[in-house]
Amino acid sequence: MLRTAFALVLVAAAAGNSTGQGDQKVLRIAATSIPPTIVVVRGTVLEFYGELRKGSLPTTFQIRTGNTVRETVRTTDRWSLRWDTSRETAPRTFLLLWRVEPNGQEVRLGRCTVDVLDSAPFRLEIPSGMENTDGPLTLRVLAAGKLAPAGGDILIDGKKAPVALSPDGTASITLVGQKPGRHQVAAVVRTAEGTEFETDPVAVTLKETIRVGRGDVGPVDLSTRRTQVRLNIQALKDLKLKSVEYFLNGKSIGVRDTPPFNDVFLPEAGLSTGTYSLHAEALTEDGACHPPRPYRWRSSATRRPSTRNGGAASIPCWPRPGRPAAPSLPLREGPRSARETSPCGKY
Repeated sequence: MLRTAFALVLVAAAAGNSTGQGDQKVLRIAATSIPPTIVVVRGTVLEFYGELRKGSLPTTFQIRTGNTVRETVRTTDRWSLRWDTSRETAPRTFLLLWRVEPNGQEVRLGRCTVDVLDSAPFRLEIPSGMENTDGPLTLRVLAAGKLAPAGGDILIDGKKAPVALSPDGTASITLVGQKPGRHQVAAVVRTAEGTEFETDPVAVTLKETIRVGRGDVGPVDLSTRRTQVRLNIQALKDLKLKSVEYFLNGKSIGVRDTPPFNDVFLPEAGLSTGTYSLHAEALTEDGACHPPRPYRWRSSATRRPSTRNGGAASIPCWPRPGRPAAPSLPLREGPRSARETSPCGKY
Protein backbone atom coordinates (compact mmCIF):
# COMPACT_ATOMS: atom_id res chain seq x y z
CA MET A 1 0.00 0.00 0.00
CA LEU A 2 1.34 3.39 -1.00
CA ARG A 3 0.38 6.55 0.79
CA THR A 4 1.47 10.12 1.39
CA ALA A 5 2.86 11.04 4.78
CA PHE A 6 -0.20 13.22 5.50
CA ALA A 7 -2.56 10.50 4.35
CA LEU A 8 -0.72 7.97 6.48
CA VAL A 9 -1.30 9.98 9.66
CA LEU A 10 -4.99 10.50 9.00
CA VAL A 11 -5.71 6.96 7.85
CA ALA A 12 -3.83 5.39 10.73
CA ALA A 13 -5.42 7.63 13.33
CA ALA A 14 -8.97 7.82 12.08
CA ALA A 15 -9.64 5.26 9.43
CA GLY A 16 -8.44 2.15 11.19
CA ASN A 17 -6.24 -0.06 9.07
CA SER A 18 -5.63 -1.84 5.83
CA THR A 19 -6.99 -5.36 5.58
CA GLY A 20 -6.74 -8.08 3.00
CA GLN A 21 -9.44 -10.22 1.43
CA GLY A 22 -7.65 -12.93 -0.47
CA ASP A 23 -5.11 -11.11 -2.62
CA GLN A 24 -7.06 -7.83 -2.56
CA LYS A 25 -6.21 -5.12 -0.03
CA VAL A 26 -8.88 -2.93 1.52
CA LEU A 27 -7.99 0.54 2.80
CA ARG A 28 -10.63 1.78 5.27
CA ILE A 29 -11.06 5.56 5.55
CA ALA A 30 -13.39 7.36 7.96
CA ALA A 31 -15.69 9.87 6.26
CA THR A 32 -14.74 12.41 8.93
CA SER A 33 -11.01 12.17 8.13
CA ILE A 34 -10.53 11.87 4.38
CA PRO A 35 -6.90 12.65 3.41
CA PRO A 36 -6.33 14.97 0.44
CA THR A 37 -4.18 12.45 -1.46
CA ILE A 38 -4.11 8.66 -1.51
CA VAL A 39 -1.65 6.61 -3.55
CA VAL A 40 -2.36 2.89 -3.96
CA VAL A 41 -1.44 -0.04 -6.16
CA ARG A 42 -4.08 -1.05 -8.69
CA GLY A 43 -6.41 -3.64 -7.19
CA THR A 44 -6.68 -1.94 -3.80
CA VAL A 45 -10.23 -1.25 -2.60
CA LEU A 46 -10.96 2.06 -0.86
CA GLU A 47 -13.72 1.75 1.73
CA PHE A 48 -15.25 4.95 3.11
CA TYR A 49 -17.36 4.45 6.22
CA GLY A 50 -19.37 6.32 8.83
CA GLU A 51 -22.36 6.15 11.16
CA LEU A 52 -25.58 8.13 11.55
CA ARG A 53 -27.03 9.24 14.85
CA LYS A 54 -29.60 6.94 16.42
CA GLY A 55 -33.09 7.67 15.12
CA SER A 56 -31.91 9.31 11.89
CA LEU A 57 -34.15 9.24 8.83
CA PRO A 58 -33.02 7.28 5.74
CA THR A 59 -30.01 9.08 4.30
CA THR A 60 -28.10 8.48 1.06
CA PHE A 61 -24.31 8.46 0.72
CA GLN A 62 -22.54 8.55 -2.65
CA ILE A 63 -19.09 8.33 -4.22
CA ARG A 64 -18.88 10.56 -7.29
CA THR A 65 -16.32 11.33 -9.95
CA GLY A 66 -17.35 14.72 -11.26
CA ASN A 67 -21.13 14.56 -11.70
CA THR A 68 -21.19 10.78 -12.12
CA VAL A 69 -22.42 8.70 -9.18
CA ARG A 70 -20.13 5.67 -8.90
CA GLU A 71 -21.40 4.05 -5.69
CA THR A 72 -24.43 4.73 -3.50
CA VAL A 73 -26.01 3.43 -0.29
CA ARG A 74 -29.14 4.42 1.66
CA THR A 75 -29.31 3.70 5.39
CA THR A 76 -30.36 4.87 8.85
CA ASP A 77 -27.38 3.39 10.71
CA ARG A 78 -23.79 2.47 9.91
CA TRP A 79 -22.75 2.70 6.28
CA SER A 80 -19.81 2.05 3.98
CA LEU A 81 -19.01 2.60 0.32
CA ARG A 82 -16.32 0.80 -1.65
CA TRP A 83 -14.36 1.94 -4.70
CA ASP A 84 -12.38 -0.79 -6.45
CA THR A 85 -9.30 0.57 -8.23
CA SER A 86 -8.97 -2.58 -10.35
CA ARG A 87 -11.88 -1.31 -12.47
CA GLU A 88 -10.18 2.02 -13.18
CA THR A 89 -7.97 2.75 -16.19
CA ALA A 90 -6.89 6.33 -15.40
CA PRO A 91 -3.73 6.77 -13.28
CA ARG A 92 -5.37 9.59 -11.30
CA THR A 93 -8.96 10.08 -10.16
CA PHE A 94 -10.69 12.80 -8.12
CA LEU A 95 -13.24 11.27 -5.73
CA LEU A 96 -16.07 13.19 -4.05
CA LEU A 97 -18.02 11.84 -1.08
CA TRP A 98 -21.55 13.23 -0.72
CA ARG A 99 -24.40 12.92 1.76
CA VAL A 100 -27.97 13.43 0.51
CA GLU A 101 -30.35 14.39 3.32
CA PRO A 102 -33.93 13.05 3.46
CA ASN A 103 -35.18 16.45 2.22
CA GLY A 104 -32.88 16.25 -0.82
CA GLN A 105 -30.23 18.68 0.41
CA GLU A 106 -26.71 17.63 -0.62
CA VAL A 107 -23.65 17.98 1.63
CA ARG A 108 -20.11 17.28 0.42
CA LEU A 109 -18.24 15.27 3.06
CA GLY A 110 -14.84 15.31 1.42
CA ARG A 111 -12.66 15.23 -1.67
CA CYS A 112 -9.47 13.33 -2.36
CA THR A 113 -7.07 12.65 -5.20
CA VAL A 114 -6.36 8.96 -5.78
CA ASP A 115 -3.20 8.02 -7.69
CA VAL A 116 -3.27 4.42 -8.90
CA LEU A 117 0.00 2.64 -9.70
CA ASP A 118 0.12 -0.45 -11.92
CA SER A 119 2.64 -2.23 -9.70
CA ALA A 120 4.38 -1.86 -6.36
CA PRO A 121 7.21 0.67 -6.77
CA PHE A 122 9.41 -0.93 -4.10
CA ARG A 123 10.23 -4.36 -2.77
CA LEU A 124 12.33 -5.50 0.16
CA GLU A 125 15.27 -7.83 -0.44
CA ILE A 126 17.37 -9.82 2.00
CA PRO A 127 20.75 -11.35 1.08
CA SER A 128 20.59 -14.84 -0.39
CA GLY A 129 21.07 -17.50 2.25
CA MET A 130 20.18 -15.14 5.11
CA GLU A 131 16.55 -16.23 5.42
CA ASN A 132 17.73 -18.05 8.56
CA THR A 133 19.83 -15.86 10.82
CA ASP A 134 21.04 -15.48 14.39
CA GLY A 135 22.64 -12.06 14.13
CA PRO A 136 22.71 -8.79 12.14
CA LEU A 137 20.90 -8.71 8.83
CA THR A 138 21.26 -6.14 6.03
CA LEU A 139 18.06 -5.26 4.16
CA ARG A 140 17.85 -3.43 0.84
CA VAL A 141 14.91 -1.72 -0.84
CA LEU A 142 14.80 -2.14 -4.61
CA ALA A 143 12.91 0.31 -6.82
CA ALA A 144 10.79 -1.14 -9.62
CA GLY A 145 10.02 2.16 -11.35
CA LYS A 146 11.04 5.81 -11.45
CA LEU A 147 10.52 6.44 -7.73
CA ALA A 148 13.61 6.35 -5.50
CA PRO A 149 13.77 5.74 -1.75
CA ALA A 150 14.87 8.60 0.49
CA GLY A 151 14.45 6.95 3.90
CA GLY A 152 11.76 5.26 5.93
CA ASP A 153 11.15 2.76 8.70
CA ILE A 154 11.49 -0.98 9.26
CA LEU A 155 8.60 -3.07 10.59
CA ILE A 156 9.13 -6.38 12.40
CA ASP A 157 5.88 -8.33 12.76
CA GLY A 158 3.99 -5.10 12.10
CA LYS A 159 5.78 -3.11 14.82
CA LYS A 160 8.20 -0.28 14.13
CA ALA A 161 11.80 -1.33 14.78
CA PRO A 162 14.34 1.04 16.37
CA VAL A 163 16.20 1.17 13.05
CA ALA A 164 15.59 3.66 10.25
CA LEU A 165 15.91 3.03 6.54
CA SER A 166 18.86 5.01 5.20
CA PRO A 167 18.51 7.36 2.20
CA ASP A 168 20.19 4.77 -0.04
CA GLY A 169 17.46 2.24 0.82
CA THR A 170 19.45 -0.02 3.16
CA ALA A 171 19.11 -0.91 6.83
CA SER A 172 20.99 -3.18 9.20
CA ILE A 173 18.74 -4.89 11.72
CA THR A 174 19.02 -7.68 14.26
CA LEU A 175 16.28 -10.02 15.41
CA VAL A 176 18.17 -10.90 18.59
CA GLY A 177 15.75 -10.45 21.47
CA GLN A 178 12.80 -11.75 19.45
CA LYS A 179 11.40 -15.22 19.96
CA PRO A 180 13.16 -17.88 17.87
CA GLY A 181 11.15 -18.78 14.80
CA ARG A 182 9.57 -17.11 11.79
CA HIS A 183 9.14 -13.33 11.63
CA GLN A 184 7.71 -10.93 9.03
CA VAL A 185 9.91 -7.96 8.07
CA ALA A 186 8.65 -5.06 5.94
CA ALA A 187 9.70 -1.49 5.13
CA VAL A 188 7.80 1.78 4.98
CA VAL A 189 9.70 3.57 2.20
CA ARG A 190 9.64 7.35 2.07
CA THR A 191 10.34 9.21 -1.18
CA ALA A 192 11.79 12.70 -1.57
CA GLU A 193 8.27 14.03 -2.24
CA GLY A 194 7.06 12.71 1.14
CA THR A 195 5.10 9.76 -0.22
CA GLU A 196 5.33 6.56 1.81
CA PHE A 197 4.91 3.01 0.59
CA GLU A 198 4.72 -0.11 2.75
CA THR A 199 6.39 -3.06 1.02
CA ASP A 200 5.13 -6.60 1.12
CA PRO A 201 6.75 -8.45 4.05
CA VAL A 202 9.54 -10.98 3.68
CA ALA A 203 9.91 -13.97 5.99
CA VAL A 204 13.01 -14.28 8.15
CA THR A 205 13.62 -17.13 10.59
CA LEU A 206 15.57 -16.39 13.76
CA LYS A 207 17.70 -19.34 14.77
CA GLU A 208 18.09 -20.30 18.40
CA THR A 209 21.15 -18.90 20.14
CA ILE A 210 20.28 -20.35 23.56
CA ARG A 211 18.66 -23.76 23.89
CA VAL A 212 16.89 -25.20 26.91
CA GLY A 213 17.04 -28.99 26.80
CA ARG A 214 15.47 -31.77 28.82
CA GLY A 215 16.62 -32.44 32.35
CA ASP A 216 15.87 -34.52 35.43
CA VAL A 217 13.26 -33.66 38.03
CA GLY A 218 14.60 -34.39 41.49
CA PRO A 219 12.78 -35.30 44.74
CA VAL A 220 11.14 -32.69 46.92
CA ASP A 221 13.21 -30.98 49.61
CA LEU A 222 10.94 -31.46 52.63
CA SER A 223 12.43 -28.48 54.48
CA THR A 224 11.66 -26.00 51.72
CA ARG A 225 8.80 -27.91 50.00
CA ARG A 226 10.47 -27.28 46.69
CA THR A 227 11.81 -29.49 44.01
CA GLN A 228 14.83 -29.09 41.78
CA VAL A 229 14.81 -29.25 38.00
CA ARG A 230 18.01 -29.67 36.07
CA LEU A 231 18.02 -27.99 32.68
CA ASN A 232 20.49 -28.12 29.86
CA ILE A 233 20.93 -24.44 28.97
CA GLN A 234 23.29 -24.48 26.02
CA ALA A 235 24.74 -21.49 24.18
CA LEU A 236 24.75 -22.33 20.48
CA LYS A 237 27.32 -19.65 19.71
CA ASP A 238 30.03 -17.78 21.61
CA LEU A 239 27.87 -15.95 24.14
CA LYS A 240 28.82 -14.81 27.63
CA LEU A 241 25.80 -15.09 29.89
CA LYS A 242 25.33 -12.39 32.52
CA SER A 243 22.05 -13.50 34.08
CA VAL A 244 19.07 -15.74 33.41
CA GLU A 245 15.48 -15.07 34.44
CA TYR A 246 13.18 -18.09 34.72
CA PHE A 247 9.43 -18.25 34.10
CA LEU A 248 7.02 -21.05 35.04
CA ASN A 249 3.88 -20.94 32.88
CA GLY A 250 4.68 -17.32 32.01
CA LYS A 251 5.20 -16.14 35.61
CA SER A 252 8.65 -15.08 36.77
CA ILE A 253 9.99 -17.33 39.53
CA GLY A 254 13.35 -15.60 39.93
CA VAL A 255 16.66 -14.48 38.46
CA ARG A 256 20.14 -15.96 38.69
CA ASP A 257 23.08 -13.59 38.29
CA THR A 258 25.94 -16.09 38.63
CA PRO A 259 26.55 -19.54 37.16
CA PRO A 260 25.59 -22.33 37.18
CA PHE A 261 22.43 -21.53 35.25
CA ASN A 262 21.28 -25.13 34.75
CA ASP A 263 19.60 -25.90 38.11
CA VAL A 264 16.25 -24.33 38.93
CA PHE A 265 14.05 -24.65 42.03
CA LEU A 266 10.33 -24.72 41.30
CA PRO A 267 8.25 -22.67 43.77
CA GLU A 268 5.93 -25.50 44.91
CA ALA A 269 6.43 -28.99 46.26
CA GLY A 270 3.89 -30.61 43.97
CA LEU A 271 2.44 -30.11 40.53
CA SER A 272 -1.12 -30.94 39.60
CA THR A 273 -1.89 -32.85 36.43
CA GLY A 274 -1.31 -30.70 33.38
CA THR A 275 1.20 -29.26 30.95
CA TYR A 276 3.93 -26.97 32.26
CA SER A 277 6.26 -24.57 30.51
CA LEU A 278 9.61 -23.42 31.88
CA HIS A 279 10.88 -20.41 29.95
CA ALA A 280 14.19 -18.58 30.38
CA GLU A 281 15.49 -15.20 29.27
CA ALA A 282 19.27 -15.17 28.98
CA LEU A 283 20.90 -11.74 29.20
CA THR A 284 24.44 -11.53 27.78
CA GLU A 285 27.21 -9.14 28.80
CA ASP A 286 26.64 -7.00 25.71
CA GLY A 287 23.11 -6.23 26.94
CA ALA A 288 21.30 -8.41 24.38
CA CYS A 289 18.49 -10.72 25.43
CA HIS A 290 18.23 -14.26 24.05
CA PRO A 291 14.88 -15.95 24.72
CA PRO A 292 15.07 -19.68 23.87
CA ARG A 293 12.09 -21.83 23.06
CA PRO A 294 10.20 -22.86 26.21
CA TYR A 295 10.94 -26.23 27.83
CA ARG A 296 7.60 -28.05 28.23
CA TRP A 297 6.64 -31.21 30.06
CA ARG A 298 3.45 -32.86 31.28
CA SER A 299 2.84 -33.83 34.89
CA SER A 300 0.72 -36.92 35.50
CA ALA A 301 0.28 -36.20 39.21
CA THR A 302 -3.18 -36.82 40.63
CA ARG A 303 -2.44 -35.57 44.15
CA ARG A 304 0.27 -33.76 46.05
CA PRO A 305 3.38 -35.80 46.96
CA SER A 306 2.95 -38.05 49.97
CA THR A 307 5.51 -38.33 52.78
CA ARG A 308 3.55 -40.85 54.87
CA ASN A 309 5.63 -43.41 56.78
CA GLY A 310 8.78 -41.46 56.11
CA GLY A 311 8.69 -42.12 52.40
CA ALA A 312 10.58 -39.76 50.11
CA ALA A 313 8.35 -37.29 48.34
CA SER A 314 8.73 -36.90 44.60
CA ILE A 315 6.95 -35.32 41.67
CA PRO A 316 5.58 -37.93 39.24
CA CYS A 317 5.99 -36.00 36.02
CA TRP A 318 7.60 -36.46 32.63
CA PRO A 319 10.53 -36.91 32.25
CA ARG A 320 10.54 -39.43 35.09
CA PRO A 321 12.12 -38.35 38.38
CA GLY A 322 15.84 -38.94 38.45
CA ARG A 323 18.60 -38.38 40.90
CA PRO A 324 18.64 -35.11 42.83
CA ALA A 325 20.25 -32.35 40.86
CA ALA A 326 23.61 -31.10 42.06
CA PRO A 327 23.50 -28.34 44.69
CA SER A 328 23.09 -24.93 43.08
CA LEU A 329 22.71 -21.32 44.07
CA PRO A 330 19.15 -20.24 44.85
CA LEU A 331 17.31 -17.89 42.55
CA ARG A 332 17.04 -14.23 43.42
CA GLU A 333 13.30 -13.94 44.05
CA GLY A 334 11.15 -11.64 41.99
CA PRO A 335 11.47 -10.33 38.46
CA ARG A 336 14.46 -8.37 37.24
CA SER A 337 14.23 -4.75 38.40
CA ALA A 338 14.59 -3.48 34.81
CA ARG A 339 12.09 -5.97 33.40
CA GLU A 340 9.80 -3.25 32.08
CA THR A 341 12.56 -2.24 29.66
CA SER A 342 14.09 -5.68 29.16
CA PRO A 343 15.38 -6.25 25.60
CA CYS A 344 13.26 -9.40 25.54
CA GLY A 345 10.06 -7.47 26.20
CA LYS A 346 7.07 -9.31 27.66
CA TYR A 347 5.62 -12.71 26.74
